[in-house]
Amino acid sequence: MILGASANGIYAMVNRFPTMVTTLTSIFFQSWQMTAIEEYDSKDSREFISNVFEYIISLIFLFSLGMLSVLKPMIRILLATDYYGGWKLIPIMLLVSIYTITSGFLGVLYTASKNTVGVFYSTLLGAIVNVLLTVSLIRWIGVYGAAIANAISFFSVFLYRYIHIKKLGKIQMNIAKFVLLHILLAIAAAINYEVNNSAFVFIVVLICIIIQISIDRRIKVIILDIVKVIRRA
Repeated sequence: MILGASANGIYAMVNRFPTMVTTLTSIFFQSWQMTAIEEYDSKDSREFISNVFEYIISLIFLFSLGMLSVLKPMIRILLATDYYGGWKLIPIMLLVSIYTITSGFLGVLYTASKNTVGVFYSTLLGAIVNVLLTVSLIRWIGVYGAAIANAISFFSVFLYRYIHIKKLGKIQMNIAKFVLLHILLAIAAAINYEVNNSAFVFIVVLICIIIQISIDRRIKVIILDIVKVIRRA
């Protein structure tokens, strides 16, 4: 209604790429819900849930960095020229996917604890934040306002759920790693915005990926497991 059909079309088209991240995790969540219910009341449930959560965070940030490393060439190949400018939305919308996945992970814990009131309040909070920010930002910065409003609203849901579930003693997140991964993602996004040389962008973002792998022991474990599987094959 405000920006017209063309802006809506661009938003819809570029949204397919961050949606890849959530689609990849949808299979996991089907099994995670069963596991969470079974393990929720166990003696070591906090350690188990926290470990799984850290693996999820590591993987979705790694996948997001990988997408940003080839963002512009990927858009040129997969989308028509008219939609190319929409690539600038993708870094913001990757954050939407990240917060959607993390809040969804925590939402399963409400089901496991039979305390779904937290789902209602957190979702209501996210909806209110989303509507208010979208209405105000979209008139100011256009389609970017919709993406930013989405990111902030889903972060609000994630933060509410994390604080609540942490108080229940069921989860503990590595805050320092979470912040550092955001910094790496911000660097990868900034280099895409500021530099047109795709090779240079790839090198810088690859360095960000190497930094994540070097400091994140969970990624190292996953890579070693993949290598073992490949060798056996």
